[in-house]
Amino acid sequence: MDISWTSKSAKSQEKIQSKENMSNYGNTFNLESKCTVPGELFKDPEFKVMVTWKHESMEGPEFRELSVRDLPWHPKLQATPIESVFQGDEVLLQCRVSDYFPDALVVKWFEKKMGSQELVEIISSEKYNIPEISSCRTENGTFSSTADLSYKRSDLSEKGIEFICRVEHPSLGTPLQNTILQYKDTAEMPTFSINNIYGPQTWYNGEKVTLYCGASYCTENTKAIWRVTEAGGTPYDILETPSGEETKSGLQHSGYVAHRERTEKSDKEDLLDFTSSLTFTPSITKHLNVTIACKIVDSGEKFKEKTFHCKNIF
Repeated sequence: MDISWTSKSAKSQEKIQSKENMSNYGNTFNLESKCTVPGELFKDPEFKVMVTWKHESMEGPEFRELSVRDLPWHPKLQATPIESVFQGDEVLLQCRVSDYFPDALVVKWFEKKMGSQELVEIISSEKYNIPEISSCRTENGTFSSTADLSYKRSDLSEKGIEFICRVEHPSLGTPLQNTILQYKDTAEMPTFSINNIYGPQTWYNGEKVTLYCGASYCTENTKAIWRVTEAGGTPYDILETPSGEETKSGLQHSGYVAHRERTEKSDKEDLLDFTSSLTFTPSITKHLNVTIACKIVDSGEKFKEKTFHCKNIF
C-alpha cells in the first residue's frame, strides 16, 4: 500500500511527512497513517490537506481532501439580550462565541433602523465603543471570545433600532448572526414613584412618633409636603426642614417637624431616591381619627400622594 499526504493552497502545493503503522490480522493488513499540520494553516479557507492511497488490488489511486470546513469545530454564537433601555443609560451589548478552531474569528456589528431592511455596519466611534476582541484557549483546544458593543442611550435619536452581531470564520460557509436588542423610543425616563407611608400603627399619648415616606426616580428639585388633617379640622401643610438647619417658622406647624432623612443617586442617571419623615407627639384629643398624607411634587409640579391612618391611640 502506497500512501502520501499533500497540502494545497491557492499559491502552493507541498508534500507532508507522515508516519505509518501496519498491523495484520490473519491474511489481511491494516495500515494507519498520520501526519501533523500546523493549525495556523487552516486560517486560509482555501487550504486543504489531501491524502492519496494506492494498492495493487485497486484499479487506480483514491484520495480524500480535508479543509477547515470538514473539521468538527465551528463557532457557536450566544447573545446577551437586554429587555429595556432608558434614556441616558450606558448600554453594553455582548456576543459570546465559543468552540471554534482555528483562532481566526471576525465579529462585526450592524444596525437596522425600524422599517428598513438595510444593515449598516457599526464601527468604533464617539457614538459607539467596540473594543478589540481577544480569544482564550479552552481545555479541549478550541477557542472562545466575547465581543462588546457599548453606547449611551441618549446618543440615539431614532424611533427604533435593531443591533446585529455577525460572526465570520473560515469553517463557516455563511456567517452566523444574532439580533441582540431591539427597542422603541417609548423607553423614556421612568416617572417618579412614591412608596406607602410607614411607621408605628399604634400611638401612645405623649410619646413621640416618626412616619416615613420614600420616593424614587425624582429630579433634584422634587419636594415632599406633609399634610395633616386633625379630627374635624382644616388641613395644613408641613414643609421639610433643610438638613442641618434649625426648624424655621413656616416649616413646622403645631409641633410637627418634617425632615429629608435620606437622598441618594438612583440607578437611573441624574435621578434621585429620597426618604422624608414627619415627627410629632400625638395626643388623644388632637389625633383621634387624624389623617396624614405625604405629597411628592416634582419640578414640573406633577405630584403623587399617599395617606396614613393611625389604627389605635392610647
